[in-house]
Amino acid sequence: MSWAEMTHPEDLDLDVAEFERVLRGETEGYVMEKRFIRKDGTVVYGAIDVKCARRPDGTVDYFVATVQDITGRKAAEATILRLNRVYATLSQCNEAIVRCTAEDELFAEICRAAVESGGMKMATVGIIDGHGMVRAVANAGEGTEYFDGIRISVDAGEAIGRGPIGTAIRENRAVWCQDFPNDPMMAPWRELGAQYGWGSVAALPLRRGGAPIGALTLYSAQPHEFDDQTQRLLSDMAADVSFALDNFQREARHKEAEVAARESEERYRNLFESSLDGILLGAPDGSVLAANPAACRMFGRTLEELREAGRTGVADISDPRYPAAVAERQRTGHFRGELTVLRKNGDKFPVEVSSTVFKDHAGHERTSMFVRDISERRQVEVQLLEQLEELRRWYQAMLGREMRVLQLKLEVNRFLKEAGRPPRYPSVEADTDMAQLR
Repeated sequence: MSWAEMTHPEDLDLDVAEFERVLRGETEGYVMEKRFIRKDGTVVYGAIDVKCARRPDGTVDYFVATVQDITGRKAAEATILRLNRVYATLSQCNEAIVRCTAEDELFAEICRAAVESGGMKMATVGIIDGHGMVRAVANAGEGTEYFDGIRISVDAGEAIGRGPIGTAIRENRAVWCQDFPNDPMMAPWRELGAQYGWGSVAALPLRRGGAPIGALTLYSAQPHEFDDQTQRLLSDMAADVSFALDNFQREARHKEAEVAARESEERYRNLFESSLDGILLGAPDGSVLAANPAACRMFGRTLEELREAGRTGVADISDPRYPAAVAERQRTGHFRGELTVLRKNGDKFPVEVSSTVFKDHAGHERTSMFVRDISERRQVEVQLLEQLEELRRWYQAMLGREMRVLQLKLEVNRFLKEAGRPPRYPSVEADTDMAQLR
C-alpha cells in the first residue's frame, strides 16, 4: 500500500502540496497532522514529521518520516470540543428560559442556540396537533425546508410514526439515531434526508405536566455524535425546557385566574352598586363593613352611620322573630324570612331578609344580608284584604236580597194557587223543586 493509498482522501491534497514544496527545494521538510486508513478500513490520526536528505546537486535523495499515533488525543479533543458546544448550548438555553415569556419565543431561541453554539446542522421543535401528527413550530440551521415535504406521526402503526420523533413523543423517552443513512427507523425519510448530509439525529421529548407534547430534534453532520455524556447533558436541557413549559402553563393559568377574578369582582361590584335591594356586608358579631346605595337609602343613613350603628342599630330587637333569626343563622349559616327594621328617624318597616355566613379570601368569617323593603307589598296586601271583606259583605247583602225576592214570588204563586189560578212565576216553582231534589 502506497503512502497516498494510506492517506485519507480529504488530507491527501495538503500532504502532496507539502511534499512537492520539498521537491522544489522550498523547504527541507514539513510537519502536519493527517488521517491514515488502515488495512481494515478504520481511520487513525497521525502526527508526521517529514525530513529529506539531498544529493550534492540539491535534489532529494530520500525522505525520513516519523509518524506518531495521535488518535486518542484527537478523540479527546473532539470530545472536549463537543462538550464545550453542548455546555454553550445549555448556557444559552438557560438564559432563554429566564428571558423568554412565551413558548414560541423559547422554542426559536433553543433551536438557534443548538445550531449556532452547539454545532448542529439543524434543530427543530415539533408539537403534536389534534390529529396525532407532529407539526414543526420552530427550527434553525440548514435544511429547514425538509419539514415542508414530510409527514411525521406518533402512531406506532404507521411507518411515519416509528421514527425518532414519533417514538420519542409516544414513548416519552429520548431516541438517539447514531447512523442516519443506515438506521432502519429512518427508512421513510432516508432518501429525502440524504441530500442534507446528516450523520446522526437526537429526538428529546418535551413535556408539559409530565406528559409529552412534542420533541426537540437535533441533526448533526457527524455519525455517532451523541456519546453518553452528551446524551445526559441534552436530556437535562430538554428537562429544563419542559420545566419552563410548566411555568408558562402555571403563569397562563394564574393570569386567567386573575382575569376571572377581576371580571367576577367587577360583576359583583356592579350588582352591589346597582341592586334595588339593600345589601349589607358584615361580620357574625353584628358589625357592618359595607353597604350599597340601596341600603343607605332604605335605612336613611350614610355608610359611616350604618357602620357605627351595626346590626343592632338597624334591626328592631323588640321583634319577637329577631332572636330566632339570629339563632338560626348561627346554627345553619343562613336565614331567610321577614323581620322589622328601623330607619334613622326611628320609623319601623317590614323587610324580607336573606342572610348567609361565608368566609372571605383571607379565611375570615363574614356575613351577607340582602334586605328588601316590603312596606308597599304589605300595604297592597291590606288593601286586598279590605277589598275582599267589602266583596264578602256585598255578596251577603245581594244574597239576602235575592232570597227575599224569591220568597215574595213563592207567596204570590201560593195565593194564586189557592184562588185556583195558575202560578205567575212557574220558573221559581221549578227552581225550588230542583233545589229540594238536590
